[in-house]
Amino acid sequence: ALFHDIGKGGGGDHPEVGARRFAAVAARLRIPAAIAVRSRRLIRHHLLLADIGTRLDPNDREVRRTAASAVGDVATLRLLSVLTAADSRATGTDTWNAWRRSLITQATAAIEAELRGVNLAGPVVAHLAHASGKPEAAVVEHLAGMPDPYRTNNPLPRIVRHLDLIEGEGLRWSVAVDPSHTEIALVAPDRPGLVADVAGALAVHRCSVVDARCNARSDGLAVDTFVVIDALGGPPPGEERVAAAMSDVTRAWDGDFDIGEAVATKAHDYRSRVTAGLPVSVELEPAEGVVVATIECADRVGLLHALAAAILAHGGSIERAHLDTVAGLAHDTFEVRGVVDSVELGKALSVAAVPPT
Repeated sequence: ALFHDIGKGGGGDHPEVGARRFAAVAARLRIPAAIAVRSRRLIRHHLLLADIGTRLDPNDREVRRTAASAVGDVATLRLLSVLTAADSRATGTDTWNAWRRSLITQATAAIEAELRGVNLAGPVVAHLAHASGKPEAAVVEHLAGMPDPYRTNNPLPRIVRHLDLIEGEGLRWSVAVDPSHTEIALVAPDRPGLVADVAGALAVHRCSVVDARCNARSDGLAVDTFVVIDALGGPPPGEERVAAAMSDVTRAWDGDFDIGEAVATKAHDYRSRVTAGLPVSVELEPAEGVVVATIECADRVGLLHALAAAILAHGGSIERAHLDTVAGLAHDTFEVRGVVDSVELGKALSVAAVPPT
């Protein structure tokens, strides 16, 4: 509690600085070596769970392995979870809410499973077939048509929900409401602008997207997941509100509804003078066939719709979006495939991130 942020303000990486300062104090106070080692590790990695929960993917095996190696053992991990909760709660109510608590819980569980040698990845065909009621051949066909990360980075219950939706026509979705968030599984024929349309319609109905997983099956079927919370801090959106948003998407595809205009109207109604003028930061980094775009800017209604539209206009398709907001500042990360000109995409995202006057 005393040392985790003591390294701030002096230059350098503050968790590392704090760990070094604690080592010196621990020696003077003759703190037992085992306690000193664990305390230094907690100080050095006190941002780890928050980073994994809000900016990385705890379902990614490499993320879990790296985190497990840093933490070292289950006892330290559990202390780190307590430290993370205390640190976040002390920062403010928008840093520790039901959604963020669930993210830290998921990250902790994933790392503990890695430390204990439990394999969370690798979907089991027989289990999926039984849970979804689909023949094993249909499960194999679905998994074979999906990108490799889909099979390893999605929990089994989510894949089951996708399997329940793969048969049919048009836009199909299902809703799972958790005390902290609502998860929307969505399947539809893939088309340009699908993510932008869905994000815009959800924004119109006061659903704030905090995470999105977007996959295209080899046969052209989009298999997406959107995690949403109430934009005004109320209970997670229910099935009725999600259904209204999906109805707007279908109407837009039929030419009976202008999502862009509806988002602009909603954004004007809920515009914030508090966050106006916040700086915009856009960083692009190539990685294994995708471009990782990280945007920091003032949060607003319809921000994801605007950013997704900019990505689409420059030939990109979103494979994953992780969206986080603290004190009115959005920190959004997109994994984008198919970008032709990264420089032009960066310029377009910088323009899209600026709130309209």
